[in-house]
Amino acid sequence: MVGLTWQYAPGAWAALMRTKSASKADLIGLASAVRTGLHIPVRVPFRLSNLPAGGKLIRLGCSVGPYQSKGCDLLFDYPSRHGQLVLTVNAFAWTDGGTPTTIGGRPAWETKGTVAVAGPGVSEAWITTTKADGAVVDTVLSKDELRSIMASLTFASNVNDPTTWFDATTALP
Repeated sequence: MVGLTWQYAPGAWAALMRTKSASKADLIGLASAVRTGLHIPVRVPFRLSNLPAGGKLIRLGCSVGPYQSKGCDLLFDYPSRHGQLVLTVNAFAWTDGGTPTTIGGRPAWETKGTVAVAGPGVSEAWITTTKADGAVVDTVLSKDELRSIMASLTFASNVNDPTTWFDATTALP
C-alpha cells in the first residue's frame, strides 16, 4: 500500500491510500483533485450510547465505494490505560470463531481482547483492545466493559446502505 497525507487547513488533514503501486506524481495528481470544505457530514453504520471514560477518538475511516465492503473503523486511545480500542462495524459475517455468547439479545463471540456481535442481515461489529504497537491484549478494558460497549451499539438498519447510516456527530457518546 502506498499513500500520501497532507494538511489542507489548520488542524485538518487528508490521506490518500492505494492498494496498488502508484508513483508520487500519480498520488499528487489524485490529491489535487480532492475538494475540501464541502461540509458533508460523516455517517457511520452504528450508534453507541456507552464508552468507558478516558478514551479519545483518534481515527475514523469509512469505506462506501462499490468495490469495498461497506463499514467503518474507529480507533480510541486510552492513554491512562496504556492502550487503544479498535471498533469495526461492517457488512461481513464474523468468521474468526471464539466462545459463543449473547450480548444485547444478539449472537456474539469472545476471544482474547475481542468481542464481536452479529448485526442485521450479513453484518457484524467487533472491538479489540491493543497496545500502541497493535498487539492484541486483554488488559486495556475488561470483558465487562467490552460487553457493555457492544450492548449499547445500535446498527444502522442496512449496513450495506450508507443512506441508512447515522450522522457521526450524534452517533458517539
